Amino acid sequence: TVQGFSTACKSLPVTTCALNDGTDPLDRIIHIDDALAKIPDGDSGATLRLRFERSLLDALQVGAGPILAAALAGLARTPDAGTLQLFERAVAQFRAALTTFSPPALSAASVPTALFAVGCDDAKLPSAPIVLNAPHFQEYATLLGDVLACSGWPPGAGSKRPAVMPLPRMGGPTTMVIGTTFDNDTPLSWAQRLTDQLGGRLLTRNGLGHVSSGRKLPCIDNAVTAYLLDLTLPPIDAAC
Repeated sequence: TVQGFSTACKSLPVTTCALNDGTDPLDRIIHIDDALAKIPDGDSGATLRLRFERSLLDALQVGAGPILAAALAGLARTPDAGTLQLFERAVAQFRAALTTFSPPALSAASVPTALFAVGCDDAKLPSAPIVLNAPHFQEYATLLGDVLACSGWPPGAGSKRPAVMPLPRMGGPTTMVIGTTFDNDTPLSWAQRLTDQLGGRLLTRNGLGHVSSGRKLPCIDNAVTAYLLDLTLPPIDAAC
């Protein structure tokens, strides 16, 4: 997704993408990452580099685009703790502005349970308990949480658990699946595989960010409305 953002930036003038000022945008992002990794982070509980990477992925998740490029350009000029805080605030602000969809009302306890149940059954993850001995993994503990939780999923299954849970092909209307080319949460390859498993029809959105419906994109919203009201499917290999 970061590479996709960088490639899109290089195709735009600097007035639209502030990172495209003669240096490869991806190199600028790597420069920020490297510079922050060398700065002591005090008592924050996470390295500045890791905080930057999390904020960057949060921004890409909502498809921040030019707004993100401007914030990154400022951080690239002065990659330090103070500027990182400004970057984090900016990301929080444009995430709030760009997130036009609302998640379903679920209890706090049910969300992680559902994520583990779906994620652990979908992915080819180890079924034996995992022990991490390398000290440098400690800072990634929260990011590795999903993988580590799957080491005992489902309870008591042990090595008998299948690598990938098969999906039943249900009768009735053909299912429409939507996937995005640069989605850092659910990659397009997952949407393609799910479509094959369901025997469905895939609509591909060319762009950045996670979740396509509800972003005020007529191509997507019209297709979703047509499907939900009349079961009208998009054309084969449709993309927009």
